Amino acid sequence: MHNEYNNIQLLSCLDEKNIQHYLLIMRYRIAIGSDHGGFPLKEVLIRYLQSLGHEIKDCGCYSPAPYDFPISARAVAHAVMTKSVDRGIVIDGAGSPSAIVANKFPGIRASVVHDEFTAKISREHSDSNVLAFGVKCVSEDLAKTLVELWLRIDFLGGKYQKRIDMITEVEKETKDVQPKKRFVTARDIEANQKIELGPDVLLTPLAQELFKSKSK
Repeated sequence: MHNEYNNIQLLSCLDEKNIQHYLLIMRYRIAIGSDHGGFPLKEVLIRYLQSLGHEIKDCGCYSPAPYDFPISARAVAHAVMTKSVDRGIVIDGAGSPSAIVANKFPGIRASVVHDEFTAKISREHSDSNVLAFGVKCVSEDLAKTLVELWLRIDFLGGKYQKRIDMITEVEKETKDVQPKKRFVTARDIEANQKIELGPDVLLTPLAQELFKSKSK
């Protein structure tokens, strides 16, 4: 794959029709997920990315009904971590909540992007593999521009690779020190799963409310 500078040089020589043809060659498998607030933008980006020839894995949510962002962000990050997809996109109100969830997974480098600079630098310096959007920060048109830019820019390597390696070492050091918790969602509660509260059980906000109502 061309590096970013070769991409820019080549794209500058092409008309709009040929630019679209060139971008179709650079196909990715992309997992995308959102909370209820990000649902409309998720649907827009799915259609846009499919029109460019990318293969999409929709990780939810699937309607504007209330939906906790950790569920979709977790699914996207897991897909990237296990290499069932090449890149991931997570969407909520601000972007950072879903990025926090995604970055809990080893090998995931989720970056909150809201302009061309943050899109460019996240790829060049940090080899970002998950893009986080906040619908309160970016419009649909800007999101399309930024995701296309983010997908075609290459990691610069060199001294930046050294820093990525340092992040990997931190992940290895902390892997065995963090307590393992069971992640319980509202769907688990609704399915009448047996839930025993304890320090190793983590309930989402909606799961907490549902658990309290069922316990009365």
